[in-house]
Amino acid sequence: MSRRKGIIVILLLFAGSVLLRLPNLNRPLSKHHEYNTAVILMNIESWRDGGGGWRYHYVPLLNYQHPGDKCTADLPQVDASGNILYLSFGPGWYVIPYFIYQVFHLPVEAVYLQVINLFFDLAAVLLLFLLCERLFPQGRSRRYESIVMACTLFMFSPGVLWYLGNGYVTTGIEMPFVFAALWVLIPMLQSPGEIRLGRCLLLSLLIIVLAYIDWFVLFLSLVTCLWILLRVRKDKRYAPLLFVVAASTLAAVALPMLQFASYAGVEKLVLCLKHQFLFRSIANKRASHLRLAGHVVGHIASSYLPMLVLLCAAFVLLLLRKIKISMGTGEWIFVVIYTSALLLYNVIFLEWSSVHEFALMPLSLLLAVLTARLTMMAAGPKRFYVVLSAYVIIACLQYYQINPPGRTARSGLSYDSYQKLGQQLRNVPADEKIFMDGSWTVVIDYYAHRNITTVKSIDSARAYMQRWGVEKAVWVEQRDYKLEKIVRLP
Repeated sequence: MSRRKGIIVILLLFAGSVLLRLPNLNRPLSKHHEYNTAVILMNIESWRDGGGGWRYHYVPLLNYQHPGDKCTADLPQVDASGNILYLSFGPGWYVIPYFIYQVFHLPVEAVYLQVINLFFDLAAVLLLFLLCERLFPQGRSRRYESIVMACTLFMFSPGVLWYLGNGYVTTGIEMPFVFAALWVLIPMLQSPGEIRLGRCLLLSLLIIVLAYIDWFVLFLSLVTCLWILLRVRKDKRYAPLLFVVAASTLAAVALPMLQFASYAGVEKLVLCLKHQFLFRSIANKRASHLRLAGHVVGHIASSYLPMLVLLCAAFVLLLLRKIKISMGTGEWIFVVIYTSALLLYNVIFLEWSSVHEFALMPLSLLLAVLTARLTMMAAGPKRFYVVLSAYVIIACLQYYQINPPGRTARSGLSYDSYQKLGQQLRNVPADEKIFMDGSWTVVIDYYAHRNITTVKSIDSARAYMQRWGVEKAVWVEQRDYKLEKIVRLP
């Protein structure tokens, strides 16, 4: 297969992956982490209503600007105006869509965010093609078949189909930047003669952009620095690359920290980050680590099961046929560094990874590269299209099994349940706080254009009002997200 044919095949397959998503695109937001889409859209509307994101130093907000939506509780993540701040990691995944919505004067609707997500998906696929050209050495037989397989495995895995389609998430939109960073980095790790000013500047920029979106790059940078330290002892020419990676990573961490601190203050920033780390990391002792790890394994299966089956089948065939697994220098460097970074990221942020399926999005690259390489070694030339077709069919079936098209989710709940309930709450006066029980989801907030405060019961709502000086409020009684009545409080 030629390079030109490989690119054409990949573009056609990408078009097919978009068609595959059409039954789910632009449906009402519901479950399966679509709350991320809701919080991004809420932030866009809140920044607009508040006079623009610049007024908040582009610090993400989790509330609307109505008087009844401000938080009166004394919490570290609440500013002096009652806005709830989101300070877990870089605000890039908020800022990027905000500026796109502003530049094109888009209404705050989910479909435009989903389209933006698809452009990130296309960029990821094309950059993965370029990265695999770096990883798979020239002269290797069926090189572009391997590249096409890696790209196909990536773009049709159920997790990628969802999180670079309906489910806009931070780890999804960072993937093209991860691929680009590795595309720049791998040649310099292979040979110090490849360390050039232009590449170093581009790598530095990509590290800064990645840290502005998510913390995964910090672990990738750490492992890379350790790798370079082992090389610099024998070859001092690696020293400039070590400096670039280390300095860029420090700058990348400092940028969002300074941005947050300029609005929220250093004390509030430190309190929020400390709370989030203790809550989302392996330091969280409220659940057993074994149980949390079990959830992570479940997320891997729900996102990549067809790829895992193919990887295991290829590995077993290679063992049975006594075929030696051989990889080029660039491949081994990639596997060692990237695997180490993944383990550190998901182990240290164990609670985060156990709760959020999309925390495993970076794993898609490692699985795609390894599965493509081993499958191409185990399967003959005539089986290439058969294996690829079978994978796509099985992956699509899993995607639809998890996210069935139509009007009803797997649970039996109608996809528009949150939408209908939210729309019924729009008439609540803007100066009244809204209380609801634990069935709440932020998706309801988005459709109500209001913030709902969760408490256990109507008595808990009254106690909250008394404690925090709330004068006007309502209690929402619902059953299975069907509104029964709105009770005025106190």
